[in-house]
Amino acid sequence: MAGKARHACFLGCNKRNALYGVCIIAAKCRWLLRSTRAKIFSAGSIGRLVMVIEHYNSEVFMTQFPIVKRFVYHVIYYRALHKQYSERQFQNEFWTLTIDAHLLQAVVHWCMIFGSDGTNPTHWKHLSTSQSSQLEQTFRDGLFRGAYINQEEWNRYWKEMKHFRDNYAAHRALNNLCTPPHLDMALKVAYFYDDWIREVISPHTFDEPPLKEFATILLGPTSALARRLFDATKVQ
Repeated sequence: MAGKARHACFLGCNKRNALYGVCIIAAKCRWLLRSTRAKIFSAGSIGRLVMVIEHYNSEVFMTQFPIVKRFVYHVIYYRALHKQYSERQFQNEFWTLTIDAHLLQAVVHWCMIFGSDGTNPTHWKHLSTSQSSQLEQTFRDGLFRGAYINQEEWNRYWKEMKHFRDNYAAHRALNNLCTPPHLDMALKVAYFYDDWIREVISPHTFDEPPLKEFATILLGPTSALARRLFDATKVQ
């Protein structure tokens, strides 16, 4: 985490900030129904998996996806700002708290979808109640193939993210200075979810570019903005 400050802040959402767009994704989703038949889930590049999904909870999905996208926002913002902060060797409380806030929010948002399914109504497992076991199998098998990890590695990383969320980001254990988790795997999970969910809801579609493509596009202007902001910061 940046510097020594370890306090998270709440980032509001209004029409003047970039995250406003995330909050209206659900309102802009356009469903293009091409068939009323049961959907055949063919994972393609995700993995050789076939299943039939007759129903999915559109309300859960329309809440899930903006959360995953907001996670990507926070990771890109965190990395762009942290890079400038580290290279310039700043000691600035404002930037320390701002950078830490993006990291903490990234972990919290990731855990809303991929953390504990029992306490998160937005968890990916809640997309279908009638075929939850089949849905879970396709997700795990596809993730392990796509991210080149096994069950043991996934369990270890999942516990690391959840521990940081439970003991530092969302709650605070006494005398507990957790080591921030690396977010490369968290991003891989988010990108896989993006590919996977498009297959799950097919033949329905929505007007959003792939998250991996979106993150690449976002990084350029974000990095440029971060440089200008740090150039304008007076070192004290």
